[in-house]
Amino acid sequence: MRRGLGEPPPGAWQQRAGERSRAPGQSHPPGGGGRTRRSGCDHRRWNRVAGDRDQHGLGQGNRRSVNDELRSAPRDCPVCGGKLALTRLSCRSCATELSGSFETCEFCSLGREDRDVLRVFLASRGNMKDLERHLGVSYPTARARFDALLNKLGLSEKTAPDPRVQMLEQLARGEIDVDEADRRLP
Repeated sequence: MRRGLGEPPPGAWQQRAGERSRAPGQSHPPGGGGRTRRSGCDHRRWNRVAGDRDQHGLGQGNRRSVNDELRSAPRDCPVCGGKLALTRLSCRSCATELSGSFETCEFCSLGREDRDVLRVFLASRGNMKDLERHLGVSYPTARARFDALLNKLGLSEKTAPDPRVQMLEQLARGEIDVDEADRRLP
């Protein structure tokens, strides 16, 4: 026969070692004593753990473990690389859950450092010098980090290369000859 987790083990109600039996009419023998439950769960310890969970905001209704910290939601599927859809939201206070199709925030998938760069840039009203001072790096490095942030958001300018430059590169690679290059020039 299998025992469930909530059932006491066999012999859980036992008399403490070294106790005398009770005399008729006596609730407990002298010196405390009495029957004690010896189960796998120490309720005082469990109550301390539960109190610690409540103290750290992890009580009932908040199903995060002690070591969980909020992470940025991924935008792309780790299996196929497709875009992920946001389909469930939950309340940390009362555990209410909403299901459906929701629009995602384009900034939510950024890492903490990238969000910090964006926040400082917006707070300084687009002043790259303030961003440089906040990051403690040179202007070109600050500019490179901001450009990388724009690339992650898909906002980088993708300018088409100058047609004359493309033609000269083709000439250098030997794809076209000098006469063809001369004809293409305006």
